[in-house]
Amino acid sequence: MHYYEAARPPFGLNVRVRLLLDRYPNLGEEELAELINLLPQVPPLDLSQMTTNDRLAAFRDDRGDKRSGSVSGLVWLLAFPLILGISAIFWLLV
Repeated sequence: MHYYEAARPPFGLNVRVRLLLDRYPNLGEEELAELINLLPQVPPLDLSQMTTNDRLAAFRDDRGDKRSGSVSGLVWLLAFPLILGISAIFWLLV
């Protein structure tokens, strides 16, 4: 039993990802493609709990840890409220 199994009951997507990771690196091309497509869909909390899985670490090492999100998207997400706040303060002062 893995740590993430005890932390939260798994649902269909997590179960499928876990089964594929348990068989990694002995996956066929279709299963590997399925794993690559499913990982970005796993909720971040569940994915962070799965990081204790050695096979997930091996998979990320083999794949170059390609994440679904982009850094620029995160920068815009964090910068937008800051720009909005500065604009509001500037508008109030002028």
